[in-house]
Amino acid sequence: MESVDKIINATVYHKCLTRFWEDLKNKNTITESRDRRNIIYRYCFVNIVREATTLSLAAIGKILNKNHATIIHALKVHESNYKYDHDYRIIYEQMKITLEDLFLNNGFGNELINEDMTRFEKHDRLLALSRRLRNKIIEIERLKSTYKMSMITVKGIQVENQNLNEENYRLKMKIKKLEQKNG
Repeated sequence: MESVDKIINATVYHKCLTRFWEDLKNKNTITESRDRRNIIYRYCFVNIVREATTLSLAAIGKILNKNHATIIHALKVHESNYKYDHDYRIIYEQMKITLEDLFLNNGFGNELINEDMTRFEKHDRLLALSRRLRNKIIEIERLKSTYKMSMITVKGIQVENQNLNEENYRLKMKIKKLEQKNG
């Protein structure tokens, strides 16, 4: 039974991550070239996916259309890239948050807590996830209230426009009456 669950999870991860990577490529115009900017995105993606999932190196490589050796290299150079490359670190942190949100939104929250973590690391990770979820709820509530306010404003503008149209009509009628008297 456990192996069936692993296969299903791997398939769902793969589809979800493939869609995420394609969207990221389109949004940030990431190409297959060896340009440093493209490599940074690929290497960040590899490391985050490897940390957060149980996908094999070959499966991660398949998402990126790269072989497992490229994935191994990305894993090897991660620490030095993270330590010395400011751009890498920024992209990595942003992508990590986005991917963790993706996992949480798709019901993969358990996968963000590894069995290898100490009790304190698990506690810290759960607190961070809890904070992010709470912030998302606050953001959604704020968007709801903003939406309600914008609807009220839109209705107010519609009423105001209706009043202006009525005023316009009355003025036009007065002008016609004056023209008829003078005409």
